[in-house]
Amino acid sequence: MRRAAAFLLCVVVLGVALASLRQAEPAHAVELLLNGGFETFGASAPTNWTVSGGSATATSSPSVSGQAVQVVVAPGALVSLRQSASIAPPATYSASVHAAKIGGTGTVSLTLRFLGSGFEPLDQITTTLQPGASFALLSIRGDAPPGAVYAIVVLDVTSLSGTYTAVLDSASLYEAPIDPPAPTETPATPPTAAPTATAAGPAATPTPTMAPATSSPTAGGSTPGATSTPTTAPAPATPTNPVSTSTPKPPAPTAAPTGSGPPPKQPTPPGPVLPPGSGGGGLLANGDFEVAADGKPVGWAKFGGILSVDSAAHAGAQAGVLLSDTDSTKWIYQVVNVRGGQWYAASAFMHVASGDGEVFVRVSWYLDADGTGSALAQDDSPAIASTAWTPASTGPVQAPPEAASARVRLMLRPSGTVLGVFDDASFVEVSPPAPSDTPAATGTALPSPRATASPRPGETAVPGDGSTPSAAGGSGGSTSAPAPPEFHVAPVTGPNTLRLSEVMSDPEEPGRDSAYEWIELVNAGDQPVDLAGWRLGDAKETDALPAATVPARGFVVVAGKSATFAPGVPVVRVADGEIGGGLNNEGEVLRLLAPDGSEVDAISFGNDKTIFDPAPPAPPAGKTLGVLVAGAEPAAENWRVTIAPSPGEPNVFPAPAARTPTPRSGAKDAGSSTPMAARASAPIDPGGGSSTPWVILVVSAMAGTAAATFGGQRAWQWWKKRHDGS
Repeated sequence: MRRAAAFLLCVVVLGVALASLRQAEPAHAVELLLNGGFETFGASAPTNWTVSGGSATATSSPSVSGQAVQVVVAPGALVSLRQSASIAPPATYSASVHAAKIGGTGTVSLTLRFLGSGFEPLDQITTTLQPGASFALLSIRGDAPPGAVYAIVVLDVTSLSGTYTAVLDSASLYEAPIDPPAPTETPATPPTAAPTATAAGPAATPTPTMAPATSSPTAGGSTPGATSTPTTAPAPATPTNPVSTSTPKPPAPTAAPTGSGPPPKQPTPPGPVLPPGSGGGGLLANGDFEVAADGKPVGWAKFGGILSVDSAAHAGAQAGVLLSDTDSTKWIYQVVNVRGGQWYAASAFMHVASGDGEVFVRVSWYLDADGTGSALAQDDSPAIASTAWTPASTGPVQAPPEAASARVRLMLRPSGTVLGVFDDASFVEVSPPAPSDTPAATGTALPSPRATASPRPGETAVPGDGSTPSAAGGSGGSTSAPAPPEFHVAPVTGPNTLRLSEVMSDPEEPGRDSAYEWIELVNAGDQPVDLAGWRLGDAKETDALPAATVPARGFVVVAGKSATFAPGVPVVRVADGEIGGGLNNEGEVLRLLAPDGSEVDAISFGNDKTIFDPAPPAPPAGKTLGVLVAGAEPAAENWRVTIAPSPGEPNVFPAPAARTPTPRSGAKDAGSSTPMAARASAPIDPGGGSSTPWVILVVSAMAGTAAATFGGQRAWQWWKKRHDGS
């Protein structure tokens, strides 16, 4: 009886202990840091981290588990590691890192900063310790103040005397949304007591700016707590860049539109918004790549490859990096408004860090103010294959008279696996060159025939065979909105003129979708194309297409075994009955390969950012994602959800509505609790439904308290390191 009572008491004690441990992280917490375990390293720093002031190298001894980062600090100096993440308050944020010393005397500080949309500081919390030879934990926690858009984790290693060497491992930043409070009765008379700010976050008063709050260093090896309370301070007069000592320039003034009619559409910036001119980029935002969020440079979109930042910069703390592992040309870009007939210059410093390839600057000019449609002309800088930083510039180039926008691109033309690095990009309006210096041609003119098909009111047609848009598979109907501008085919030359045109990834039929999925291809050339030898697929696999002839400006639908179409729609079926491995409804990557094996077209949509980042939205059930301009250069802006499926015929789109800013990464769609951009890690759900706590409880009781604590900690660290490195 005594043994049973003792066993029951042990179970109760362990249950309480585990419950308190589980409360250490907020409910439904989401990990925001990338590579928090320091398992992967770039050329000069841990991947996704920016290092300034000294060296940071990989080490496996000592470490919490796997690999850690070793930081060497010169006497009296400071080395900082930092990483930014997009956040979506109201939420509580918990940051932590493990630290140990190898030699010398110094301190390690952990700071969590909250910033607004212009990267102005709103609040920060700091904790500091002087670690010993064994790993100690630094941790802080606080609520994001209203208006916060970014959180920055800063790890500062400071030497107090001589050369100091410290090791950092297992850093984390967790976000847990704050549930709205239950409604309470409002008192008849408002309270007179003034609210106060606490360490958990700012008080519910007009949003104050919080001064840094630093807790006292703790004795070596002990775990500090963030006990200090931030104090209010006047808001700074000038916002500062969190990762650069320079102050962002204010937005450049824009010329008032002339002539009659509504003002031109503004391009939708990729990701979080920074003002033009920030980072010295002229009309570009973040031209110096000093501002990053979620491991990527803010303001820049990409086509293909893997985009990140690295500390090996031409100037400042970091540069933009584009990695390619295929032979297809890739680029990063921004869309800016221009004035037709004016002169501009685009420039950047760049080099090929590894592999065989070349980099250059390209400016493409567009009739539409949002950078969609066919390019009117394009201007390239000389190509660079050097491994040293080299300036590249288009020189003064003139925008076509009808141009309303330009797409400024930093290009990577690879051969195999290549790493291109870019920094200090700029696009500015310049004075016309002297008559003797005026180039004979200001750009390569590109053909852009306009559409010949007449769209119905409220619809837009991509011309193919001149037929009237249909709504096969659904009813589009007409709308009362004014007819939008006509879109067109951008003719493609050469033997490989097929392009992706329309995607049905989420059919309405019940059961497994893959048998009903289909992808439409368009021949944007002026000669027929035989499908024999072509391949089409998703991220998992590609399917060989059967022999069939696609006429010039014609369509063909590649379909699963059960998809049905109206009579006359040209259809081919894949041999195994489903395209690739079956298309994911939430997001997918699609690739079209020519008979010679080259990739002639590719897209990604939804939560897949393999090709486009940001990516166009995934179509809802029964709708399709369609291309606005068949044959145009790849761009996320060239893909939109259609009014209704139109297999074998021109795509139909709603009349353009007023533009709204693109939601930032991690923002939540209206009426949805799911982040629009997937976080780096899966949510940790300490709440109901899971049997894991009871399994751990029983095993812990059987194994003993000490063994359970040690084993649980090692298992958690092993899982976290594996998860951070995935």
